[in-house]
Amino acid sequence: MALQIRSRFKPDINRSPHQTTIANADYEAVTGTIIRPVQIVAYDDTEYNAATAIPGDPTSERYLTIMEESTLQFDLSAATSATNAQVTAFLENALDAWALSIKPSGATILKIVNGSRKVGLRPIP
Repeated sequence: MALQIRSRFKPDINRSPHQTTIANADYEAVTGTIIRPVQIVAYDDTEYNAATAIPGDPTSERYLTIMEESTLQFDLSAATSATNAQVTAFLENALDAWALSIKPSGATILKIVNGSRKVGLRPIP
């Protein structure tokens, strides 16, 4: 057993995992703020295989503990002239930076989440 703690953009089983909310959108001018939900998740790699799991699928997701959830915001116009690879790298860097800001408290958050389950409480989503 190896406990894994990872970050990800939150999947949604009812829509594309890349579907996005855009605030203050002006589609003609290609401006607005893209808002994407992100999560820190923990799992036992003997129960959950990240390579074969279907993000957002309840059968796969039942093995994950959601430790933290937030949103990241991006300027839509900044991606206009970028290549797909550049946009992907930008998103990965933003996700990594957010995850690193959470990392110091990750183990403590997981202890509290797991402990609350043992006493019959559930984390507020």
